[in-house]
Amino acid sequence: MNNYSQQHLSSFRALFRAALVAITTLLAAQSWAQAPAPVFDDDWDWIKLTSDEWLKGDFIAMYKEVLEFDSDNLGVVEIDWEDVAELHTKGYQSVRIDDNRIITGLITFKDGELTITAAGLTTTIANDKLVSLAPAQGDRRGYWDAKITLGLDTQSGNTIQYSRTVTATVKRRTASSRVQLDYNLNYSESTDRDSGDETVIADSVRFKAIADYYLDQRWFVRFADYEYFDDRFQNIAKRSTFGVKAGYTAIDTSTVDLEFSAGPGYQATEYVTVQPGENKENESKVFSMETAWEWEFIKDFTYILKYSYTNVNASLGESLQHLETGFEIEPIDDFTVNFTYYVDRTGEPIPLEDGSLPEQDDTRFVVSIGYEL
Repeated sequence: MNNYSQQHLSSFRALFRAALVAITTLLAAQSWAQAPAPVFDDDWDWIKLTSDEWLKGDFIAMYKEVLEFDSDNLGVVEIDWEDVAELHTKGYQSVRIDDNRIITGLITFKDGELTITAAGLTTTIANDKLVSLAPAQGDRRGYWDAKITLGLDTQSGNTIQYSRTVTATVKRRTASSRVQLDYNLNYSESTDRDSGDETVIADSVRFKAIADYYLDQRWFVRFADYEYFDDRFQNIAKRSTFGVKAGYTAIDTSTVDLEFSAGPGYQATEYVTVQPGENKENESKVFSMETAWEWEFIKDFTYILKYSYTNVNASLGESLQHLETGFEIEPIDDFTVNFTYYVDRTGEPIPLEDGSLPEQDDTRFVVSIGYEL
């Protein structure tokens, strides 16, 4: 063999070795990147992400296309449902599907289908039929949400003014029911710098409690609806409203919630002062309507509107309206900045003892910081 042929053969061997090394390295990298499935046991729930990563921990809930998971290493995390490739649970879950059926069992989600196993029977649900998942036993943290916000304002100069606004919300949501408690406190006082005299210029409390039962994915019955309100600057010593409502969820997606409700009720009001000969306590049958709208128009930027209208008799002011509207921004996980505008309007305010009339409208604008528990 001449030198030219030997050089060709040596070059060919070198290229072959290089190609073999490259192929072996590539196969090894692919094998390393595709982590094998873990051994599932009764101690953990398991999630596989579309990135082929596996997480072990405790499944909390899945609602509005967001899965909440308490990872063994990362803590509580929220994961978009579209980023979940597989889910394997250690305990029974309540599965709500779009025809309002609720099926309970061990679940496995894989290849776009949810498999539910209980008492030796297996049911398969397509992903687009799934509404929510929640624990059927044991740890029920996924049923609960809570948030508290605090707004503070101070002013100095000739008059020292201090204001605070506190709101708190607690929700419990299952596959077929919802309970929600809302509390709002608004208090403001001013102090004269020279005399030191303190004057309260705002002092109101509003508490609302509702309990809903879902007849299907859209319709619900609000079988308990209670609201307490006091504001002596609106001449309300205390006002309690009880009622029931029928409700309809018009939109329920991961970014938009819109619902309406209406129904009869009963209201009892005690005034701070009234004209001589008038009753300080009055009651009335009422009819009220409410709407609630939340729209996350950009990620972590949400517009919120809540409005209620209550028709009452003349002794209670003819009509009562309440509006809350504004924006909620979530700059970091669990913390929000809230810009909220409040309006309370009485159709025909009840005269005070001296014959003067309170203003029809009470408005305020609040900037607050919120924390989701």
